[in-house]
Amino acid sequence: MLRGTSLLLVMLLVMPASAVAQEAAESFAHLTQQQVLKVGNTLWVTHVAEGEDTPQDIKVRFLDLTSSEMTVFVDGAELMIEERDVRQIVREQRGPLWNGALWGAAIGGGTCLLLFWSFPDNRSDLIPFTAVWAGIGAGIGMGVDALKKEQRTVYLQPRSTEGRLRLAVSPLVSKDQKGVLFGVQW
Repeated sequence: MLRGTSLLLVMLLVMPASAVAQEAAESFAHLTQQQVLKVGNTLWVTHVAEGEDTPQDIKVRFLDLTSSEMTVFVDGAELMIEERDVRQIVREQRGPLWNGALWGAAIGGGTCLLLFWSFPDNRSDLIPFTAVWAGIGAGIGMGVDALKKEQRTVYLQPRSTEGRLRLAVSPLVSKDQKGVLFGVQW
């Protein structure tokens, strides 16, 4: 019984939390409606500069966004970039520290509880040691979260399908026949 409970507790501690991803906007107007950008956000913008043919990535600070252009701060100056020149925008941010503290406290305190529960002679020291290890775990968890940076694509220019060949392949299985169905579109 104790092993089953211990295994269940360990599985719950290491199980990943569910995440819900939001689709990247395909227009500045849609990005404005989503309100995911705040003044001062650090962004990585992939854009084609005037007179250039190939896109380049620049790290910028966000200032403003309209339905047709964005204003950013880069290399000590403001820069206005038109939507047609932007290929992708990735927002960089740090996660909340309380989340790491919570996970660290749960892992540190939970590990201590499991160890003390395995040795019935030392249960009188259970609460103080668990509190100490939960505190140590919380500190480590906060430190790990402080070092992590999350990157999320908030804008992705839609690709043109004009002039592209599209191929669709699907299995065709019935009681009497088996095969492959091909579809070509241009």
